[in-house]
Amino acid sequence: MMAAHPYIKTIDTAGIAAMLGLSREHVTARLLPRPDFPRPVVNLSRRTRRWAERDVVAFAQGKPARRGQPT
Repeated sequence: MMAAHPYIKTIDTAGIAAMLGLSREHVTARLLPRPDFPRPVVNLSRRTRRWAERDVVAFAQGKPARRGQPT
């Protein structure tokens, strides 16, 4: 289990869906399994995961993900 850095803004699956204009189901089924999608910075269970918002933004812009690492 990895704890998020206290200064990293995180986002959940519903937030990712809203940010990208997709359904939560699409994010869960299609984006999260992709090897190039950022890893969650909080991964307590399948239902409790959060990603660094900046990693998701970078992914959406086609940039390499930072993989949840603090700056």
